[in-house]
Amino acid sequence: MFAGSFLLVMLAYWLTRRQYKLPPGPKPRWLIGNDINQHKTWVHYAELAKTYGPIMHLSSYGTHFVVLSSEKVVRDLLDRRSSLYSDRPLNPMFEFLGWDWSLSFMPYSDKWRRHRRVFHESFRQEAMLQWNSLQLKKLRESLRLIDEDPSNFSRYYRMLTASVIMSAVYGYDVTGVDDTFVDIADKAMDTLASAFVLPGAVGVQFVKVLALMPSWFPGAALGQSAANAIHATTRMLEVPFTFVKNNRAEHGGGRSMAGDLLELHASRNGSVEEETIIKNVTATAYAGAADTAVSTMLYFTAAIVLHPHVAKRAQTEIDALLGGLRLPTFEDRPHLPYVEAIYREIMRWRPVVPLVTPHSVVMDDVYEGFHFPKGTTFIPNVWAMTRDENRYADHDTFKPERFLDDDGNLNGDDTIFVWGFGRRICPGRYFVSDTIWAFIAMSLAVFDFTLAKDEHGQDIPVDVNDESDTFIVHPNPFKCSIKPRSHNAESLLHEKPLV
Repeated sequence: MFAGSFLLVMLAYWLTRRQYKLPPGPKPRWLIGNDINQHKTWVHYAELAKTYGPIMHLSSYGTHFVVLSSEKVVRDLLDRRSSLYSDRPLNPMFEFLGWDWSLSFMPYSDKWRRHRRVFHESFRQEAMLQWNSLQLKKLRESLRLIDEDPSNFSRYYRMLTASVIMSAVYGYDVTGVDDTFVDIADKAMDTLASAFVLPGAVGVQFVKVLALMPSWFPGAALGQSAANAIHATTRMLEVPFTFVKNNRAEHGGGRSMAGDLLELHASRNGSVEEETIIKNVTATAYAGAADTAVSTMLYFTAAIVLHPHVAKRAQTEIDALLGGLRLPTFEDRPHLPYVEAIYREIMRWRPVVPLVTPHSVVMDDVYEGFHFPKGTTFIPNVWAMTRDENRYADHDTFKPERFLDDDGNLNGDDTIFVWGFGRRICPGRYFVSDTIWAFIAMSLAVFDFTLAKDEHGQDIPVDVNDESDTFIVHPNPFKCSIKPRSHNAESLLHEKPLV
């Protein structure tokens, strides 16, 4: 029965393909279609785009996929036609792995709009000012730990990002690199990559059934993995939110985004459903900020180690403005153009989400002579957009100067593709952007980053192309040397008066 239904679906797909003029793309295999999961898929798609163009069609088990590889096409479709292109493709894996509560993966609907509205109350750009001092405080605390134990810098980066977001969202102070709340969130985040392994619905319908099968049954391991993932994501959703509610009930609660939203909710005599929305959006905030920020910080460190002249120029700019008397603050951002250029180049050079979360079209549409059937999945290839030779010459080179004019001022190119597009653009981008910029500025103010040495005194190489192959990309573990720039570093990190 299943085989007959499957053949009917495939027959309908082939008839549809004959009727519509779909974009060009590599020839699919019979019945199966294209292999859309490759090693470093974003690089593979970028190479294919050189042959098939910026609008490339793929198929997998009867599902249409269109890879978008140029900014113009993405802006035309996902921005200017956002009312049509703001849906998410059906992916049962999100439900089976326990991520269906996340704003990032919800279908475009009234439910999504209600969640987005609550998210915007806390994360709109003007609301970020109230959290700036907290961000700087937590960054200083984390840099102090790196100063004391620089060999474990990557662990402290993770703690840093968790500390900033947990403090702001839940009013929770992270206790260390092995903090229980951070461990809960990390285990949940580890499950997310699995949701992108099977982009179509074929086969995953049986995951719930497999979860009930004995361990020896073929495929039961997949079902058990899904059950474990749901447990992990549920804890991420419930545990910190329960902390906030208990803290408010017992102590009145401190300032936090979740606490403020609950206070507003109580003043309005809000419903249980509205409280659930608050719980969902605050967990989405952590999920969206944690891994993207720490991955960017790791790429920044690798870039600075490999390009010491960049660090030297930035440090000269910081010293000229601050005189070594204090750490940079957000008020200094407009006056540090080269530091800003480093931030923009990091986001371009190594976008940590090279294929942003796919969009889906809600009805048939036509663009540049191509017909997109309702439900077509659109994959914006940020990697390809940041490798556009017409805009970013010598694109593989880390070169902050590309964002400056001849006078050393910012040239106006402030596009950050990794935040996404249209109505599905990341609503927490201002918070994450502030955190990453402050980390770059503050760490350059107090630290020198160089290649580490082996036991023979030889440089240990850093390979930025040795990286993970998941939804959120990060460089695999590498070593570097982090040392205070001067005796002032300790005073700056500990807020001691300079003599």
